[in-house]
Amino acid sequence: MSLVWSRPRVDIGLAGDVVTTRKVSFASQKEQVDYLRSVVNQYRGVYAIRARARDIVFRQRMCAPKDKRAQALAIGSWVQDNITYVEELPETFQTPTSTVAQGYGDCDDYVQLICSLLESIGIDSELVALQWPAEDGEYFRHIYAVACFAEKGREVCLPLDATLGLSVYDLTDPIRIAQLAGRKLTVYRG
Repeated sequence: MSLVWSRPRVDIGLAGDVVTTRKVSFASQKEQVDYLRSVVNQYRGVYAIRARARDIVFRQRMCAPKDKRAQALAIGSWVQDNITYVEELPETFQTPTSTVAQGYGDCDDYVQLICSLLESIGIDSELVALQWPAEDGEYFRHIYAVACFAEKGREVCLPLDATLGLSVYDLTDPIRIAQLAGRKLTVYRG
């Protein structure tokens, strides 16, 4: 990996929480996905994340204890309802706890938060990154979370792209949406 790291920036959020952000440059989108996966692996065990996930799933959204689909949709919907999407320039990577404390983030902040919340309550997740060429030779990039669980004896992979205008309850596969728009996609999974 040829990562370029900045020193972490530590601020105090509106609620008095300590929030951390960091600027990181990557040589490839695969390196970015690997980095985001490492953050998810670290934060899925953080007490504040697990407590937030249980609160969302069982107290706020009243999901049944073994209904993984309802739990995953509740988490995606909560993030969509409570975290404001913002475009960041330059790109900054927040920790999942910082995203909750600040109440905003972009697609990479959403994916880290959703995947950390899912995995903290035992739902496997995948980070799916998309890249497609722009007319000027640059690339557009996007990343979203997928919840993975068994349902009626088969494996289900449920996309949870909370950055879109559609409710996560109505969302179809973002890869299919991009392909129907005629985009030549490169897909990375982590």
